Amino acid sequence: MNCLSCNNLSGYYSKIKSSTPCYNSLDGWYLSSNFWNQCDISCATCTNSATNCTRCNSGYYSKIGTTTPCFNILDGWYQSSNEWNQCDISCATCIDSATNCTSCKTSTAQLVQISDYEILCQEDTTGYYLHLNTNIYKKCSNTCLTCTELEYNCTSCNTPSELSLLGNNSIYLTCLSNLIGYYYDSILKYYKRCSSNCYTCEDSESNCTSCTENLFFTKNPCNQCLQKSDGYYFDKDLKYYQKCDKSCLTCIDNKTNCLECNTKDNYYPKLDEKNNCILNTKSPDGYFFNSETKLHEKCDESCKTCIETNKKCILCNSDKKYLYRLEDRNTTCSRNCPDGYNNIPEKEFCKNCHKICKTCETDINNCKSCEAGLNLIELKTNKFTCLKGTEGYYLDKEMNYYRKCDISCKTCIENSKNCLICSIDYFKKDGTEQDCFDKKYMKVDEFIDDKDSKIKKCEKSCKSCRVKADSCINCNEEADYFKLIDEDGSLSNYVCLKAL
Repeated sequence: MNCLSCNNLSGYYSKIKSSTPCYNSLDGWYLSSNFWNQCDISCATCTNSATNCTRCNSGYYSKIGTTTPCFNILDGWYQSSNEWNQCDISCATCIDSATNCTSCKTSTAQLVQISDYEILCQEDTTGYYLHLNTNIYKKCSNTCLTCTELEYNCTSCNTPSELSLLGNNSIYLTCLSNLIGYYYDSILKYYKRCSSNCYTCEDSESNCTSCTENLFFTKNPCNQCLQKSDGYYFDKDLKYYQKCDKSCLTCIDNKTNCLECNTKDNYYPKLDEKNNCILNTKSPDGYFFNSETKLHEKCDESCKTCIETNKKCILCNSDKKYLYRLEDRNTTCSRNCPDGYNNIPEKEFCKNCHKICKTCETDINNCKSCEAGLNLIELKTNKFTCLKGTEGYYLDKEMNYYRKCDISCKTCIENSKNCLICSIDYFKKDGTEQDCFDKKYMKVDEFIDDKDSKIKKCEKSCKSCRVKADSCINCNEEADYFKLIDEDGSLSNYVCLKAL
């Protein structure tokens, strides 16, 4: 209804600065000076003033026991049952309950979890450890006075008694009262557990001072408790068992006097000394391991060391003047490098010539002679290779190898410039049979004859010509040769005549 004025006597009023429409009640507005005025955003309804809420708006709450003012955020208070309730005095902020702090009032206080449902702020964190994922201090286990990282990882113990010391549990420390089966680590300053074979130990986990039931005691290589005597011999002087060398499965009288080799770990006897067991990959100089006989046998005299067979040398026997080992076969030591190998050894090796070379010298790629079907080619002074084709090379009959033709020759014979066929852009001159000339150095009065691909001289009438000697491009005017003028007044092509 479009009122001109509201019926105030009947309790109807318009919004402020408006005459229509008229309302007798209006949520979110309060009546003042005969007009409806809008409540603050925090109020669903209000009275007398914009912030005097009688009911809070959605997401806004009043403090417990009040209806106004209304807040959507309020430090030091937490929201519960649509009311703000005050946090514990130690909390700057909290959530869900007064004793569930989320931040502290002072920078020196820390969040400390007192119980499963209580987190308060306090400065003294003794008996608590910092949980890195939550940044909250949590309680140590009952045995720890202090701890770190985890509740049972003690750094000191609750009871001052000497029996309540730090002991080792996996990688963490705990507090113990019974120390049987533990030893004190003087460097780390706490007790660690003995190995499972030791009833008691000292200085280290495996340094037994007594054994658990059904084990026997040995002092070699250190104090140990063992289940059986295989791999040990009885030391008659010391009156206890000592460990055999690792090469022996069983031994007698001393640790290296093997009755049986430890073949499980690949130890086997020498052919001429059966109680001496040696690793199959560690044959002594002058011996190799024979995988068929399972014995270490002597190498051939040419080998200082050998492998697999007596003549497959690893190192040559220089004492017998066997100085060089062949690279490809790795089986034979030689007193010099034979054909097929570079004549200059490298680090005790006779290196194989390149496969194209029958023999080589100074370098494996520098052929001295060639395999069948290949020709010896000189690349440069004292450098040779072997090739099947010889195009671009000529045979030096005196030296008995091929040398490179001059750049002007595609093929040549007897010497580098005696061309049989010229290279691209090189041509023979009329009247010469050997030399080939670069066309870029042709004289003005020369042309290339397409018929025989030779450089020839133009006729006297031509200063320059093409295709044929008398097909002038320019006339030799110095000798009084000129082009004819055709009937149409133009110069005729390619023909020059002497002036009368």
